[in-house]
Amino acid sequence: MSASLRLVAAAGALAAASLVPAALRAQASATAAPRATDSLAFPRQFVNWIFTTRGDSAFAHAGARLREAMKSADDVNAMAARIASRFGEAQGTTAEVQFDEGPLKVYIAVMRFEKSPEPGAWVVAYSPVTEIVERSSFSPLSRVKEHYPQAKLP
Repeated sequence: MSASLRLVAAAGALAAASLVPAALRAQASATAAPRATDSLAFPRQFVNWIFTTRGDSAFAHAGARLREAMKSADDVNAMAARIASRFGEAQGTTAEVQFDEGPLKVYIAVMRFEKSPEPGAWVVAYSPVTEIVERSSFSPLSRVKEHYPQAKLP
């Protein structure tokens, strides 16, 4: 092989090698981008499971302490029914806030209900790595504001 042919082959190999990491980085960032753009997707889904009587899904994504408090998927559905009978159907979400609390993310959804003059709020504390919910509760917005003043809720 002539020196010029070896030089062209080496340059081609170098160019190909430099393209591979860039292509892999682009592929990895494209794969990671949807998760980064909607970091609220999992906690929203958790709240949705509760309101759509999918207690089995909510129970499956609960940590050990929360499962103990929930007791069963049927009890989660019964809790959702009690909330609906007391506050009425959910009319929409007026605000969402998420912040870090140690290794957990805390998601707060402020919601309007047909029978309630004051909005309610779901608090979901979860691990973004495992998508396991460690704490979840529903309270009037005023109570959640007292407990989480750093959340800057409406």
